[in-house]
Amino acid sequence: MEDVENLDVKTLRKGLFNNLDHVLEVSTKKFNREKASNADRQKWGRLIVSAVQVYGKLLEGAVLEELDLRVKALEEEKKF
Repeated sequence: MEDVENLDVKTLRKGLFNNLDHVLEVSTKKFNREKASNADRQKWGRLIVSAVQVYGKLLEGAVLEELDLRVKALEEEKKF
């Protein structure tokens, strides 16, 4: 397994998105089962909400990183 320190942020973020996609897929299927009890649906629903929150934070981080790069590029462009 690769050392985490050697991976860049985009690669790590992509792996996390892939894992979250899988978690959301599985938990949605479990939530929608006809034979699922209310307690089970509640547990899977909580997991879905948590996964979506993490997904949102990752997206926010990606957007902020992109904006930071764009601002720096504009600042460099303005210097010349």
